[in-house]
Amino acid sequence: MFELFFGREKELSKLEQQYQSDKFEFPVIYGRRRVGKTELIKHFLQDKKAIYFQGIAGTDKQNLEALAKTIFEYRNKSFSDELTYQSMAGALDDITALMKAEKLVFVIDEFPYLAEASPSISSLLQYYIDHQWKALDSMLILCGSSMSFIEKQVLSAKSPLYGRDITRYKLFPFTFKETKYFLDNVSIQDAVAYYAMTNGVPYYLGLINQNQSVMENIESLFLDNTAKLFEEPLNLLNMEVRDPSLYLAILNAVAAGNNKYNEISTKTGLSSSHIAPLLGNLIELGLIEKISPLPTGSKKGLYQIKDGLYRFWFTFVSPNVNFIEIGRIQAVKMMIEARFTTFLGPIFEDICRSWLIDESDNKKLPLMLTDVGRWWGGNPKTKQQEEIDITGIGIKEDELLLGECKWTSQSPTLPMLEKLIDRSRLFNHRHKYMYFFSKVAFSDRVIAFAKTEHIRLITLDNLY
Repeated sequence: MFELFFGREKELSKLEQQYQSDKFEFPVIYGRRRVGKTELIKHFLQDKKAIYFQGIAGTDKQNLEALAKTIFEYRNKSFSDELTYQSMAGALDDITALMKAEKLVFVIDEFPYLAEASPSISSLLQYYIDHQWKALDSMLILCGSSMSFIEKQVLSAKSPLYGRDITRYKLFPFTFKETKYFLDNVSIQDAVAYYAMTNGVPYYLGLINQNQSVMENIESLFLDNTAKLFEEPLNLLNMEVRDPSLYLAILNAVAAGNNKYNEISTKTGLSSSHIAPLLGNLIELGLIEKISPLPTGSKKGLYQIKDGLYRFWFTFVSPNVNFIEIGRIQAVKMMIEARFTTFLGPIFEDICRSWLIDESDNKKLPLMLTDVGRWWGGNPKTKQQEEIDITGIGIKEDELLLGECKWTSQSPTLPMLEKLIDRSRLFNHRHKYMYFFSKVAFSDRVIAFAKTEHIRLITLDNLY
């Protein structure tokens, strides 16, 4: 297995450049929980003088005592209840003295917890940056998992810290390509399954036993009330929202295929006015996304679960919690196996879209893509609804990419390619480029037909 820091070389290199700059630097590192922020920081700090403090979900006094303990440990002094600071300013004065004495990295991890306990901390840090630290060769790192808090309370123009030469590091889960390299001992088909289950989050990928089958990993990680991921989405949601029950109702409704606004309202029994802010919060948390057909997008659009772990959990675990609790694991496994291929289809489409973006950025496509999505709408000839798995908008207005994806064990057939050609006629773009993606290899007959019709064929093995 690769090290946890595979895929983080860029961030580590940039942090190191900042550290070597001989001036005050202010990185802000944030991203969803479990994405590896703390491990990235600790790896960066390995050979450096640093005070690493993690905010706690407690009172201002408790956070001040925890910070005092961290500072005293750095100074090789024992901590006692009598030896503490009277205020946060007193602690920052001590840190300032240490910064003046030697190059120092001061880290505040889980900064949102500290800010909730001590609302004036942002203004206090602003003062110390402007009047004490700006001229020093040291570094302040703020880190947090609440992305909305960091973006609104630290990075936005309304924050007291705005304009302090912040360097933002937003960490994302691993891409499918990175996931495959991380799980170096599994097949590419199994890598798709693990990517779908984990969303590419390093912590979850680290739980995968590469010597077991996909179903064995699903059972050990999800299908037991003591399993590490059995309640993970519930626990994470409890950390982000005050009353998770309504959010759970929406996530369950969307996972069950209720993708339209009115369908979600009907399924949950919540009014439209009640649903709107809840959906907005879920979108802000990166758990749900609203998609529209591309091109000619509809304003109404469809809602779908964006986060892979949540998509898997609300599709297979949440509806079967009672079975899992009473130990009917084999029944749940049979349900998962019956639907798993269908579940992976949209994830395969996402992987293919990402591949196209990479190819475009590397100038390996016949057009430069500005946006990639999917399309659905009415066919004026047949009077039926049609869908296209992949649509890509070119930088030139008369260019369009169209693609189909098949995640099945059967080789694609000629009628499937002919259907793609027929659907391409729904668009009036002068230059249309067609791609067909398949989990398995294409037959010689299909390859010959695709060549005459200028359809590029891509198998899963060809992708990366």
